[in-house]
Amino acid sequence: MELHFKFSVEEVNAILQALGGRPYAEVQTLVAKIKADGEAQIAAQAVTPEADPDVA
Repeated sequence: MELHFKFSVEEVNAILQALGGRPYAEVQTLVAKIKADGEAQIAAQAVTPEADPDVA
C-alpha cells in the first residue's frame, strides 16, 4: 500500500534536514526515494508547466 502526501519544496527540505540528523544507514533509502520522486516531479513540471491564468 502506498500513501501520497503533498508538501511544498520548503517542507520537503525541512524533512530532509531533519532526516540528515539521523544515522545515514537508517535514512539512506528514504532520502534517496524522496530525492528521486522530487526530481521526477520537478522535471515533469518543467516539460509541462501549469497554465498561467493571466496569459491569454
